[in-house]
Amino acid sequence: MPSRIRFRNRLSGVLVGTSATLVVCVLWACGALTTLTHIGEGLHFRLLNNTPSDPRILLIDIDDNALEGVHRWPWPRRLHAELVRVLDELGAKAIVLDIAFVDRSEPRIDPAALGPYWDVDQPREILGDLSDERLIYDDDELVAAIESAGNVYLAGFFEATARPKEVPVSAAAFEWLQADPDLTLRQVADQLGLDAEQVEEAYASARATLLFAADYEMSAAEAASQAGIKIDVEILTRAKRRAARLAARRYRQAHPDDDFHAFLAWVLPKAPPDAYSADRAELRRAFLAESSDRLLRDRWPVVSPSAKGQARVGYEPSLPIDKLAAVCRGVGFVNYERETVVGTVRASPFLIDYENKAVSSLGFLAACDQIGADWQSLKRKRRHIELQTEKGPLRVPVRPDGLTPINWHVPGIGSEWRDSFQHIPVTRVMEIVSNRRSIEENRRRIGLHQAELLRLRHAETPAEYLSYAQTVRERNDLQARLRRTGGDEERSAIHNRLRALGQLIEPAEREAEQWLAYQWSLWKDASPHSQEERDRRETMRALHERFNDGGTISNLRRLNARLQDENERLLTQLGGEVKGRICFVGYTATAVADFIPTPAYASMPGVMAHANMANMVLQDRFVVTAPGWVNILLVLLGGSLITVLASLRGPAFGLASLSIVLCLIVLLAGTVFWWATCQLDWLSAGAAVCVAWASVTLYRQATEEREKRRLRQALAHYTSPAVAARIAEQSHYHDLSPQPARVTCFFSDLKDFTILSRRLGPQATRGVLNSHLQSVSTVLTERGAMINKFLGDGIFAYFNAPIWPCPDHAQQACASALASLETIRSLSESEAVPADARPLVMRIGLSTGEVFVGDYGSDTKLDYTCIGDTVNLGSRLEAANKVLGTAILVDRATRDGADDRFVFRAVGRLRLAGMSASVEVSDPIGEPDRVELADYEFARRFEEAVGYFQQRDWDRCLAILERCDAPNPGDRTVEFYRSAAILFRQHPPPDDWDGSLTVEAK
Repeated sequence: MPSRIRFRNRLSGVLVGTSATLVVCVLWACGALTTLTHIGEGLHFRLLNNTPSDPRILLIDIDDNALEGVHRWPWPRRLHAELVRVLDELGAKAIVLDIAFVDRSEPRIDPAALGPYWDVDQPREILGDLSDERLIYDDDELVAAIESAGNVYLAGFFEATARPKEVPVSAAAFEWLQADPDLTLRQVADQLGLDAEQVEEAYASARATLLFAADYEMSAAEAASQAGIKIDVEILTRAKRRAARLAARRYRQAHPDDDFHAFLAWVLPKAPPDAYSADRAELRRAFLAESSDRLLRDRWPVVSPSAKGQARVGYEPSLPIDKLAAVCRGVGFVNYERETVVGTVRASPFLIDYENKAVSSLGFLAACDQIGADWQSLKRKRRHIELQTEKGPLRVPVRPDGLTPINWHVPGIGSEWRDSFQHIPVTRVMEIVSNRRSIEENRRRIGLHQAELLRLRHAETPAEYLSYAQTVRERNDLQARLRRTGGDEERSAIHNRLRALGQLIEPAEREAEQWLAYQWSLWKDASPHSQEERDRRETMRALHERFNDGGTISNLRRLNARLQDENERLLTQLGGEVKGRICFVGYTATAVADFIPTPAYASMPGVMAHANMANMVLQDRFVVTAPGWVNILLVLLGGSLITVLASLRGPAFGLASLSIVLCLIVLLAGTVFWWATCQLDWLSAGAAVCVAWASVTLYRQATEEREKRRLRQALAHYTSPAVAARIAEQSHYHDLSPQPARVTCFFSDLKDFTILSRRLGPQATRGVLNSHLQSVSTVLTERGAMINKFLGDGIFAYFNAPIWPCPDHAQQACASALASLETIRSLSESEAVPADARPLVMRIGLSTGEVFVGDYGSDTKLDYTCIGDTVNLGSRLEAANKVLGTAILVDRATRDGADDRFVFRAVGRLRLAGMSASVEVSDPIGEPDRVELADYEFARRFEEAVGYFQQRDWDRCLAILERCDAPNPGDRTVEFYRSAAILFRQHPPPDDWDGSLTVEAK
């Protein structure tokens, strides 16, 4: 019966835990545990990611110091051009600019005579520098720098669908209306399978776009009226922008070689060609954007049929201007995929399918080029996109939603994003640019002073000065032109011409300085006689002070030499850090607000995402997200395992099992991520384990507590509430039906307590009796006894009841008997016992054997007790103490069960009243280390006497008994055997005598 109950309870617990596990599986499949999944991924990256940072990756940080010390944002493109030139000069293998250049910049004037300190400089003559040649086209300078470097990658941006093959509603509505302009809102919504409210805005925008495409000069009010929509500035503005792109695409397809003016005349035939308007500006942006679009579409590879549908579909690109797109190494998109709720970036598209052209992410593009990826080999393989490289196939995992998880490099626990990869502040690089600007400005100042000197030197030969001035102008124009030239041949030709011009200019300037030194030697000690001579002498003195050692010119030359030395040091130092690296240039300044939350760091610059993508390719370490069925299996296995374990044993075992199973899941997930960079949803599995454990534990607690309450109520009929509660808490059995058990019975009684009670009276008797029963009960329960009943002044208890197991019950019974005697002695000496009731003497009988234990009684009164010969034997042994004068008597089974832990005195074989067979009886004296030598010797001698007695050697028995009587005069057991030996010597027992003595006590 108990095993059946236990099996039923365990089976119920398994069903409860399994149900809880299945609920977690359903929640996981519905996406309700996505937050846990993401938390687990973040912990993987922060604690276990062992993907190294590729030494080829270098971050050039445009930080807050750069915005303060170099230039406020946005930087003019001339600064970007100079940055690219310096990085190329330092030996950068690739330069990745995570900066948008989607609009052209306007030209500006930079006259040679006006420097950055023009407001405090003295006015100087300008040598014809306000010319078209002195116009600065920052775009052209950036184009020239990118073309010269030949390894620059630029950023673009696309609107992309949320999932592959999913066309945005706006694009789909436009396609339907373009095919049939008469479709109504309801018809378009039906075609798309959506509600009209979901399509209303896209329908209005598409109708307005088609109207503007047919007549771009149409007013917003007229377009709104014809489209049948309210005047919505945002919708109409977006529609006009799309109409401009549509018009530019149609025109460039029909007239690929025409310029913007021809396009403007085609779209706005009634507008004056030189009139400025918002429409003209929008059309110009659209025309330039279409130019870049057409140029790049010719360079991007075609999406292979196998990869079709795997990549996301891109719309409405924002691309670098056509000049930059034509000379850069490649253009990659910088789209992020942010979570809907918290905006965390966990994955990015690897490819975007833009009009059947494969556009790669910026970081992927730069890294793939470095490993020699063949973009024409792009194809899809199962859950990967594969590219052939110089080292073999590169397999980029792509999830069903078209995204590739980013493997975030984390150098160590507690690190910051600045610790990930190597960083160089852009200010260090731009220090070279700043020094070169200072050198150029100083040379410009020196040139102005030299021009003034040469004009004076050739005052009488103006033709020679004009020739010099013409040469200087040509040199200045060539230097300005050099900044806008990217071709190697043209740059080489300009450098050759500059060297030739220098060979003409430098001798003339040296000769003028020598002439000045000679003239000043003549004028220095001269005494002018006229104002003209005095003016001439003052002019010579002023020029000599400027060109003399310690003057303005020499100071500027020394400053330039120092700046040049500083630049050489910087070039050497930075060259070792930049050479051969892939330089990612991007914003890390907090003011620019290009920061994104990621699983690895709460906030990090967006350029770091592209660096991490490149690192994945270069290290060939991609994050693989385990398939859904693997995570479901992990949840099921974890939940099932803890369900079984928690159902087997008690709460402590279940809690330990929970800890072990959780550790196993964490260890498995951590090992898989460490070695294979595979993400297992271990946190959801851990949640399933905890839920299953909690469900099983709560269920078992609820059911077992109910059983324990029932057991406490049942035990309350025949024992104290405290004992009942303790048994109910400790017992694993809640069935009280009779069952066999091996127990040790304990019977006790107080000597002559009936006579004592008459003398004490009821109140004193009650006090003594209660104190006696309480003290002995405490001793018994502390050692695992089940107190069955109080028999007046006696106690009946037994050890090793099925509901309260006690494996060493014989030992505990002997220990309880000896401890009870000590308790009674202490109680007799206490104030609880009146003086005339002292001393209290207690007798105890112990017997061990097989009995039946269970509920016995009537319907109104039950008793959880034991029955059998062992019980009767214990009672008879307690009574035999009266005859033998002993305090404790135990049977042979109890002595054997005590396992030599106590010293016994063999009392011999006794035939007790009501017992058919004789019993071998012993008297426990105490524990070996507490028994005195005299008592031990007495027990040995007495046992020897008993042995001779049973051998019928009466004389030797009596002789040894005499020796036992000497140290213990009056011992009743000795007297009992002496009397029996004398009797048997006179009247020997029959031949079949078994050596026993009859004790007539009951």
